[in-house]
Amino acid sequence: MSRFRHHEQVRQFLNEVCKPVQAKAAHRDIKLELESHLADKIDEYLAAGVEQAVAIDKAILDMGSAVDIGNQLHKVHKPRIEWSLLGFIALFVALGMLAMYAVELADPNRTNGTFLSKVVYSGIGVCVMLALRLWDYRKLLPFSWHFYRLTLLVMGWVLLFGQQVNGAPFLRIGSTTINFLSASPYLLIVFLAGIMMSKWKQQHFLVKLAMYVVIPFLLYQKGHANASMFIYTAGFVVLLFSIRKGNKQFLGYGLASFVVLNLLDVWSSPHKIERLRSFLNPYSDPMDSGYTIVQSLEAIQAGGWWGQGFAVSRQALPGIQNEMLFSYMIYSLGWVTGIVLWFISLLFLIRLAGTARRVKEPYGKLIVKGLLAVFAIQFVWSMLMPLGILPFFSLSLPFISHGGTLTLIQMAAVGIILGVYRQKDIARFPENLEIS
Repeated sequence: MSRFRHHEQVRQFLNEVCKPVQAKAAHRDIKLELESHLADKIDEYLAAGVEQAVAIDKAILDMGSAVDIGNQLHKVHKPRIEWSLLGFIALFVALGMLAMYAVELADPNRTNGTFLSKVVYSGIGVCVMLALRLWDYRKLLPFSWHFYRLTLLVMGWVLLFGQQVNGAPFLRIGSTTINFLSASPYLLIVFLAGIMMSKWKQQHFLVKLAMYVVIPFLLYQKGHANASMFIYTAGFVVLLFSIRKGNKQFLGYGLASFVVLNLLDVWSSPHKIERLRSFLNPYSDPMDSGYTIVQSLEAIQAGGWWGQGFAVSRQALPGIQNEMLFSYMIYSLGWVTGIVLWFISLLFLIRLAGTARRVKEPYGKLIVKGLLAVFAIQFVWSMLMPLGILPFFSLSLPFISHGGTLTLIQMAAVGIILGVYRQKDIARFPENLEIS
């Protein structure tokens, strides 16, 4: 086709076709496809003995109206909006503000300012989400490996030089403190999706094991950020399962490494052994190691079907704005509210899974699947943990619980997912990996 590509009539026809198509990213693919069709038609005419100039004119005439073709292609490549995901986020934000308002009324001494903080960070988060929805996520791909390493370096910096806030290391930037270890799983998973699309096959087995298993584990273990470690592990495993070829051995070794490292970590820490015992039998020490889970179970039991009332106080229940928010919502608004929240969260995750299925571009598909795993483990764990079904960690309800850094990073993650979906009929990418 190269001998016809620069012909003035061909170029003019292709440009006329692309004019109505607002998705600029699709123009190159559209032109390549039309060039192929034109080449076939021109070759047919040339084979029949028609002169080249006449053959080109006839081929273009056979293609039809450039304006009509362009309008049809615009409909095909029109950016998509995932309205259902936006609706879920709006619902979660509203629930979060309502919950923080109730929490502040219920226990103003411990939770003063949580409502205003939630409003401010939710507003900023929505703006970040909408901005990222319009961003071309594919621009991140060439820099994924560099950003992944940078994230690990920042995590190490926080552990060495970070400011301690309630016993946890925070990144300090000026007068602002950021819970970087809690935000890091989102960053690592997005960057890891890019690495799997670019450098994964070229990296040695031991490099992968060190960079994606051992080093993240050691950083999270040093920062006592077990919750973040489990979130990262979930996303990492899902990404590995999504890549069909050549990763079964690494998946086995990687999972085995995570298990061994966790067992060694628990075995070497009397405090963690005691926490495990309290999980298995919280009533063996209800006033110390089992206190939080006992109070959670009693609050849930006392809630009944319709709860004790909006913004009712429950002084004995700690962390009602974070880890124990689900317990407090059931205590104040009843088991019905807990069931509804479970149902809404499940629908949100199902919708995310549906979004992943509809995205065909491999890089975007990996990103959505990885972030789906990250959100899934947080929703499931934060609602089973207060029931005593899963061990207690610093995990809270996404979008709803208090926490400025997490609210922003979760909104940003949804913005990236919306951006992937927006370009699902536009983005084209060399499919060098098979994504299930």
